[in-house]
Amino acid sequence: MADTITDFSNPLRRSVLQDPTAGQADANDAFSLDLTAFWLLIKRNIKVLIAAVLVALLLAIVATLLTTRVYEATSTIRFEPNEAQTIQIGTQGASIGAGSSFDRQAQTQNDLVESRSMAKLVYDHARLNRNPAFLEAIGFGNSALDGGERPSPQMIEARAIDFLGSHITAESETGTELTKIRFKSSSPQLAAVLANAYADAAVQQDLQHKFDSSSYARVFLTKQLKLARDRLEQSEMALNAYIAQHGLIAVQTSAEGQGGATTVISNLANSATTANEATNQRIAAQQAWEAAQNVPLMSVPQVIAAPTVQGMRAQLAAARAKLQQDRATYGDAHPAVTMDQEIVASLNTAMQAAAKEVMNGLRTQYETAQRQEQALLGRVSDLKGDAVNEGRLGVRSGILKRDVETNRSLYDALLQRQKEVSASAGINKSSVSVVDKAMVPAKPISPNLWLNLAVGLFAGLFAGLLIVLIKSQIDQRLRSPTDFSDATGLPVLGIIPKLGDGMTVAEELANPRSALSEAYFSTRTHIALSRPGGLPKTLLVTSSRESEGKSSTTYALARSIAKMGARVLIIDADLRRPSAHVFHAQVTNKLGLSELLTRNAELEAVVRHTGVDNLDIIPSGTIPPSPTELLAHSAFDAVLALAASRYDVVLVDGPPILGMADALLLASKVEAVVFVAEAERVTRSSVRHALSRLATAKPDVLGVIIGKFDAGEANEYYYYSSSYSYSSDKA
Repeated sequence: MADTITDFSNPLRRSVLQDPTAGQADANDAFSLDLTAFWLLIKRNIKVLIAAVLVALLLAIVATLLTTRVYEATSTIRFEPNEAQTIQIGTQGASIGAGSSFDRQAQTQNDLVESRSMAKLVYDHARLNRNPAFLEAIGFGNSALDGGERPSPQMIEARAIDFLGSHITAESETGTELTKIRFKSSSPQLAAVLANAYADAAVQQDLQHKFDSSSYARVFLTKQLKLARDRLEQSEMALNAYIAQHGLIAVQTSAEGQGGATTVISNLANSATTANEATNQRIAAQQAWEAAQNVPLMSVPQVIAAPTVQGMRAQLAAARAKLQQDRATYGDAHPAVTMDQEIVASLNTAMQAAAKEVMNGLRTQYETAQRQEQALLGRVSDLKGDAVNEGRLGVRSGILKRDVETNRSLYDALLQRQKEVSASAGINKSSVSVVDKAMVPAKPISPNLWLNLAVGLFAGLFAGLLIVLIKSQIDQRLRSPTDFSDATGLPVLGIIPKLGDGMTVAEELANPRSALSEAYFSTRTHIALSRPGGLPKTLLVTSSRESEGKSSTTYALARSIAKMGARVLIIDADLRRPSAHVFHAQVTNKLGLSELLTRNAELEAVVRHTGVDNLDIIPSGTIPPSPTELLAHSAFDAVLALAASRYDVVLVDGPPILGMADALLLASKVEAVVFVAEAERVTRSSVRHALSRLATAKPDVLGVIIGKFDAGEANEYYYYSSSYSYSSDKA
């Protein structure tokens, strides 16, 4: 046996033999699949996926057929939001309405439509307790109408309200004042009736709400008005009592008869105002008189503005114009000219007299204003003394007067608002109106066959994928070369196709163009290239368990190597269940390795020719009582060394690894080992366990040969499953 047991520097040798946890991450990660692996998994389980989808679609169809048809009727109402109603009292207000944005009011209206109070209103006004279709819908059809155990009205009403509330929806349309009221029922006629009943009830409820709000406002205003009237009476009584006690006489200062100042204060105010006016008039008259004395008579503004003077001035201008005209016409000596001169002189004299009268009037006006001013100032001085005495009493009187005025203003405002509310109570306009009545729906909204089929399709796909993924995790069988590489960490040396029915290994190997021959030829090449020295001198072929194809693989490899001209020897070292001899019709198992190891025969006596050039075999011989002891004996080492000296390649057909130590002993005695595993049979755990046991012998495991591989089952395409093949010979 060579000393080269395992070349750990070769990347192809890194496997579970070195690291028992190699590839474990992939084994434990249930969903760490790349797209290719996932696609292969789907193709391998396509029947499961199709079955899941078909079952889901069938269930969807059955559910559609069994589901009660539901009809939806829709009525449309318009909701016009109201502004907040406020009782204005002077600068104060008491809100009795809900001021909010349109969206908030619209949502409130929708909630009211879906409320239990609305359901109660619909139930009462539509007389649903006498509607057979409705009673049938809530489960009280026959028992409620045709005798039997009749439910109580309270029971019918409670169930009816629950039914109505669970089947009604109200939804506002964005950007509009419209609200859709939808009612669902198994009866299309009932759905339309109830949708319309809800629309009518919404209008009625809004009117009732407005009436109730007005009633509340009237009651509220009546109470506030009584309180205001009582406060006004009390304040007036207090003011009158105080005035009577101190002898104060109030003067009326407004048309409404509201109380004013006392007589003294009123007279003082009037006198002071009159005195101020007199002073202003005296100052104006004095200024006018003094200004008139400092200018020529005919330049005084008042004289110029006097109508008499202005008239005479106009006459004088006309007379002078006539004088000039007559003088130019007749000359200075003419009588007409003389008369014109007299007229001009007369008018000039009269105008001077009128101007003097204006000046006299200015003096008289000044003197009169001066006298009036003196008299009024004296009157004001006298009243001031009286007002000082009366002022002490007026402070308290003023406070009482302000109380009276405040209470009167509040009372008048409340009285006016009560009149307005009372006047508008009977003319409230509903903010809800019916736009469209609900029509009887022609077709149901559910069940929707196409929707159910779509849901069934996706549910089936999901369930199918879930089943496939769970199945892939539960089913740990290795199928593809990728599975074997991931599980073992070893290179795949060959992929041996599964034979069809009626085909034998010997027949297929006899045909050099068969897929089986090509597969083993490729495997032999991979083995030769897997190590620097080419084919090992001694090579053990083993598997995890029996019937995985190790004996046929041993025979096929030996045959392929022998065809290349090398002398090959097969040693059947499976001393428990030997099968290597069955591939050679002329070879019996009566004398073999057992007799050679127990020295009951020589090497030449147990070597049999197989009928294939350059290929001999040592059968296992008689099954010994203790195969492990025979294989562990040094005699086997001697036999192996002798065989290696006479043959180019010695292939040892070993027993399975699991359950016995025979394969481990053989692995420690040969140069290299190949591991045969049957696709679709071995599991990840069994292969890893077998290789872990094999690692204790520290062999040089070249790789894995996958046996009985069905490309169709694995859904992977390799050279033997492609369309490439030998062409037929033609003459």
